[in-house]
Amino acid sequence: MSQREKVISIAASQIGAAAPDGDDKYISWFNERTGTSFSLDDTAWCSIFVCWCLTIAGASDWPLTAGRTSAMRWYKESGRWRERGEYTAQPGDIIYFDWDETGDADHVGIVESCDGERVYTIEGNTSDAVRHRSYALTDERIRGYGIPTYTEEAETVKETNGDTPSEWACEACAWAVEKGLFKGDENGDMHWQEGLTREAFAVVLKRVYEDLGQ
Repeated sequence: MSQREKVISIAASQIGAAAPDGDDKYISWFNERTGTSFSLDDTAWCSIFVCWCLTIAGASDWPLTAGRTSAMRWYKESGRWRERGEYTAQPGDIIYFDWDETGDADHVGIVESCDGERVYTIEGNTSDAVRHRSYALTDERIRGYGIPTYTEEAETVKETNGDTPSEWACEACAWAVEKGLFKGDENGDMHWQEGLTREAFAVVLKRVYEDLGQ
């Protein structure tokens, strides 16, 4: 399974998660990861959800930000932005929307598939939940697409940095991140396929006990 497929699988596993409580895990994760303090009650979490999925899938070199327009700007400056009408969306691309025709990005989701006429997405914070959506490729609300850096063969990732979980472990890894048992190193890398040292295991145990109120 490629990283593009993994990010879609991870996003799809969250379908139905909804505010007011179902979105807390994404916002709490983002706050801890970035040192921010977004409210669990009234934060627009569509971009945060995309960041969460990309992190668990092991994608690299993409904008870790809750801001849609700032993320769009990052992709443009990195040469990995594609405009609507000039590009056919690919699974795993990040799709940005401009609801009010200002040129800014108001919403973001993950491209699940494209049939040449419509693009199918998974989006967080759409009607306050993670849901499937679809749009005509010509829909003027589509601002464009950001293309994260994906290493398409999981085996290649394993040989380089071990930061992408194996297909059989994706669900468990997503659960462990959701529960706060694994939070990555100072760079946010999860090192899923590396050996677990005693000191790392001690950290995990401490988090389990704290979660149980011990």
